[in-house]
Amino acid sequence: MTGFDPRRYGDACADLIETRPAMQLGPGRPNESARSKLDALDFAAIFGGITVRDRRMANCCLSGLWLLHDFLDTSHTISQSIETTSGSFWHGIMHRREPDYSNSKYWFRHVGE
Repeated sequence: MTGFDPRRYGDACADLIETRPAMQLGPGRPNESARSKLDALDFAAIFGGITVRDRRMANCCLSGLWLLHDFLDTSHTISQSIETTSGSFWHGIMHRREPDYSNSKYWFRHVGE
């Protein structure tokens, strides 16, 4: 197994990814120490000036970062606005973390196979 290198995702993301241990299933508590970094994120900060060709996938990244730090409401707001199978995937994960099993099941059905 190769090592995971969060720096492959750029400095802004790596700083947020490196500070989190493996997540347990459940809602957790929002990591308030990361809020200012998360609030400052935009596509330029995340992707280092690279032109974003798919804003929906870029928003999936944002949703995942907020979810990683247990800000379920913010992650939910982002993911529910992404009308793709990837958006449904992140929406389902967020509801699974709540835990709202039936709602997560609904969104996972939208992901497909």
